[in-house]
Amino acid sequence: MDTCDGVQKVSAAKPGQDGQCRLVFALDLVFGIFASMIAMWFSRWREFRADAGGANLAGRQKMIEPTFEDPRTQAMPTATMRRELEIRFTGSGSEYFRIWIVNLLLTLVTLGIYYPWAKVRRLKYFHGNTLVGGQPMGF
Repeated sequence: MDTCDGVQKVSAAKPGQDGQCRLVFALDLVFGIFASMIAMWFSRWREFRADAGGANLAGRQKMIEPTFEDPRTQAMPTATMRRELEIRFTGSGSEYFRIWIVNLLLTLVTLGIYYPWAKVRRLKYFHGNTLVGGQPMGF
């Protein structure tokens, strides 16, 4: 049995099998993108319908008001709302260079598979070394 998943034997391959595999791959890609577009459209349509239903039930004005004002902040004194915090970065260039070069090499060696972990490492470094009000930012 000949298949397009790379398991087929070279001696058993038919002459037109390679072109057929490429066609199947291309069509799979095109239909996958098309299906994603349909799913995204349906998701947006459903979200719009849910918001419209909420506006019909609660009233249009009640749906708009929370986006402009938060009742919790109205009860707070003005002095606590406005507070200046010092922002300071404590990392060094050489430390980041080591992270950057390791991330780059591992991403290249794994053909991009390591990229999400590289991004997390980079963000953890920057957030952990950025102090806001003397406290490091969390990640």
